[in-house]
Amino acid sequence: MTSFLLLLAYVLFVTFKILYDPLWDWVRGAFIVTSLIFDIELTYSIFFVYFLACKTKRWSQILQVDERNPNVLQDNIGITLVERLFNIYEEILDTIALTKEAVQFTTLLHIVIVFIQSLTYIEILIMMTQNQRIEPVAVTSHAFGVGIWISKAVLTETTFCIVCEMLYRRIVSTQILAVTLKNYYSCRDARRFLKNIQRLYKVQFEKLKIYGIFTIDAALPLRLGRLIADYTVILLQFAFLRN
Repeated sequence: MTSFLLLLAYVLFVTFKILYDPLWDWVRGAFIVTSLIFDIELTYSIFFVYFLACKTKRWSQILQVDERNPNVLQDNIGITLVERLFNIYEEILDTIALTKEAVQFTTLLHIVIVFIQSLTYIEILIMMTQNQRIEPVAVTSHAFGVGIWISKAVLTETTFCIVCEMLYRRIVSTQILAVTLKNYYSCRDARRFLKNIQRLYKVQFEKLKIYGIFTIDAALPLRLGRLIADYTVILLQFAFLRN
């Protein structure tokens, strides 16, 4: 809901800027709004990965041992519960693998577009500041637009990386729980179930990687920001050389 409201606010901002900024026109505004298609796709991926993280957390909660449920895997219900929990865990890992295949192209395209357009807008801003014929209001308007564009991209991609990192940690927490419960239970079926969970994790689980180029994790926005900053410095160096 929050992402949708932020996206709506951005569309309203673009509309307001088109109506009241004489330097903007409908062609430029249409291009900016069209670029939101990839943001919408990424927002959908955010909700889907967050849903998987919540289901993984719920799976772990079922296995939690407490005073009210000390033998969840050893009583009569636990015998039938073991198979269902294993199937659910297998489906979660399969869904993560399918999600990886589904979001690879969209995420890669989103990051490439953000990178290229950010550097393009920054270069235009540098050239505008060096041109004495351009009025300061034009420079201010473009600088404000660049800030909004980069902020939107950073917000979307950072949120996606955060929910992916949340999913990774909850998957790892299931393995910690499996190791802990394996030492707790003496039942053969329960211990075999927990060992199978560990084997399944080692065989099937893999972080979301975009065509083997980079991994979607909490450090991705930092790497992308550092890359944009490095190339911005290069653009500034060329600008000083032109002078």
